[in-house]
Amino acid sequence: MSKDYTDFLATFGISSAHPGGLNITKKWANQLDIKETTKLLDIGCGTGKSIEYLVNQYHCEITGLDPHKEMLNKAKNRLSSNTGVDLVEGSAESIPFPNDTFNIIISESVTSFTNISKSLGEYKRVLMHGGTLILVEITRKNDLPPLAIEEIKAFYGFTDILSEEEWSQLLSDHGFSVIQSDDIDQVRNDADAFDITEPINDEFFTMMADHYHMNQAYQNQLGARIYICQI
Repeated sequence: MSKDYTDFLATFGISSAHPGGLNITKKWANQLDIKETTKLLDIGCGTGKSIEYLVNQYHCEITGLDPHKEMLNKAKNRLSSNTGVDLVEGSAESIPFPNDTFNIIISESVTSFTNISKSLGEYKRVLMHGGTLILVEITRKNDLPPLAIEEIKAFYGFTDILSEEEWSQLLSDHGFSVIQSDDIDQVRNDADAFDITEPINDEFFTMMADHYHMNQAYQNQLGARIYICQI
């Protein structure tokens, strides 16, 4: 079976793989009023690095959601000593929780891999009135050519690469108000050392080289932004 970019991240155990890495997680968290009673959902939690920081810093109630079994297994290992954390297998497009469950939802470089409209509808559904949505997402700059967009989508598995204006409009269409939108200086991140738990397929080393090429080729044309939204 052919492997994709998410399999690559899972196999290497790369944490904080989103643009800006853990520093961006700390940046948005510092701007929110997170209490011990806060119910927070991490969409596409991966290996649980953001959750580890948030639960240790704020001692809030956190649920991590991810469709990738290997990612969840590594998150469980990372968070085995943490209380107040629940890890659930599931997708952004069909969140297995009732309406109005969470105060805060975070999606750090996840939504672009999904049916974006469907995922935003689910975020709105499970977020309490007055709740906050944090998106950290790849964002297209106006000078990114169509052929480059298709190449990037094919490699990473993005369903779309939206501009800042398109993100803002789509969020508004789903009932969110964008209260802050900040550029992330670099798409490269501060990911931790690898957590490799199985032999590495040669296909993944090729993928790593291609990932480096993509970053070098489009570093001045492909951006990333953090969107802080409320309903």
